[in-house]
Amino acid sequence: MKLWPKSLFWRSALLIGSLLVASQIVLSVVFYVFVQRPRLEFAQDLTLVYLDNVRAALVALPPVAREKFLNDVDPESDLRVTRENPKTDASTIARQPLVRVFVRDLQARLPRGERVIVQETPISALWVSLLVNGEPYWIVVRLAKIRVDGNTALMLPFAVSLLLAALGGVLIHRSLNRPIAQLQSAANAIGRGERAPRLAIDGPNEVAALSNAFNRMAHDLEAMDAERRVMLAGVSHDLRTPVTRLRLALEVNGDQLDEHIRERMLANLRELDSSLAQFLDFARSERDEAAVDANLVDIANECTANYEAQGHTIALRGEQARARANTRVRPQAIMRALTNLIDNSLKYSQGQIEVEVITGTSDRGPALVVRDRGVSLHATDFELLRKPFVRTSESRSGVAGTGLGLAIVDRIAQLHNATLSFTPREGGGLEVQMQFPKRTTS
Repeated sequence: MKLWPKSLFWRSALLIGSLLVASQIVLSVVFYVFVQRPRLEFAQDLTLVYLDNVRAALVALPPVAREKFLNDVDPESDLRVTRENPKTDASTIARQPLVRVFVRDLQARLPRGERVIVQETPISALWVSLLVNGEPYWIVVRLAKIRVDGNTALMLPFAVSLLLAALGGVLIHRSLNRPIAQLQSAANAIGRGERAPRLAIDGPNEVAALSNAFNRMAHDLEAMDAERRVMLAGVSHDLRTPVTRLRLALEVNGDQLDEHIRERMLANLRELDSSLAQFLDFARSERDEAAVDANLVDIANECTANYEAQGHTIALRGEQARARANTRVRPQAIMRALTNLIDNSLKYSQGQIEVEVITGTSDRGPALVVRDRGVSLHATDFELLRKPFVRTSESRSGVAGTGLGLAIVDRIAQLHNATLSFTPREGGGLEVQMQFPKRTTS
């Protein structure tokens, strides 16, 4: 339903408001049927009795005494008898609903020939006709004496109850919104790979139970993550020793082997050592490194210089962005992410690797971009590549790897609240961009 609000506050407000309106309608109907209606009928009975008494008194008085009585009545009194006709024969509709009901029902109970007229000018008054020996008389009653301000009587308590309900709804919303906001913040922290703060176990039983369950889940996730990291680090460390021994043995006794076999064995050992290094990187926690103000151009320069020293050609662009490439990062973690991206490009492309630092703008921070001319990937592969130990069908055929490189990059991007995007390039290849958020100044 499009009109149904999505926020908890407005849903609660709409529900409470609807219940209040419904309860006020029911209360108004009950009040009218069991209180106001009997009061109106009682007032009509008194009016009819008064009319009968006035009629009987006027009939009993001689004509001279009757005229003297009429002349002695104060024309400004709230209740008087007169032979003057009202200013108009047409009844003005009374503003008050209860007065309209009173007039309608009273008219139905009057004898034939007698009528009720409501006039608002020059004074608001109720005129009731009275026939005495065929002569018309009028009893005039100022409406101020019988009018009941039903709107005020109903609207005032309704407004007060609505205000109190709104205040209660705000308090309830605040009591629920605070733990929900804390839960959302803690869940986002876990999603970024950070250690989630423990939630306070307070508030209503349901909220406290939810906070307690989340704390247990966060503790279990941290325990499983710690066990996985310890296992990977332990296995990688234990395997590196025999790998180093094998490499040393090949270096010392390599002349006794065929040159091709020796090179293949060394290549396999380098590949195994690279895989173990990725296992160690994946097991390492980037949260241990403090975030500092750094320049992405400096990080990119240092990273590409390392590859240049190894004989690789990496084109670095965007050095002019240095003036606006400062951001708050963990430099070693960003270096590790950039290294993994370049390593992936080296595996799946034949050179033509480009690293670019994009200048920050008014609405977003700077970005690191790595481009290559390697294997083109399908859009459905991009989300899979973020997961550890997952590799695409193309990468499985002939290219070694652990499937951890982009998982490490994605984890580091989440740690920095950066957006990691993959874009196929026209003519083949891939562009990977790590877009950092706009830096807020305090």
